[in-house]
Amino acid sequence: MLLQNIKKAQVSIELLSVVGFLFLVFLIIFGIIYEKRIDVIKTEDYIKERTECIKLSNLITEAFLHEEGIIIKNKINFNASINPNLNLISINDKTEIFCTLFISNVSNVSLVKGDIKIENKDRFVDVKNA
Repeated sequence: MLLQNIKKAQVSIELLSVVGFLFLVFLIIFGIIYEKRIDVIKTEDYIKERTECIKLSNLITEAFLHEEGIIIKNKINFNASINPNLNLISINDKTEIFCTLFISNVSNVSLVKGDIKIENKDRFVDVKNA
């Protein structure tokens, strides 16, 4: 009788060890998946902000290359700053993303998310919120 109780106790300890080990493996796998998901979200955010920056740079260049008086209306999804002295556009959301501005004849402006108006005024590009 005593021997049967010892065997049952040993089986219970072994079963608890196996369940504990499997739970630990599950937690490690869950942690790795969670970390990778955070990396994917950060990368998606970076790509969205970088795309917005390049789009704004292209719109400004397009307005500059077209005839005087052209007006381009568009929408931006993030706050942005244009610094013609450094030829940079920065997008300020979760992180600060920079892209190159190919012309320096543009207004130095901070834009808020929403509608914008880009206008070519005598070879100078005026950018502002609409």
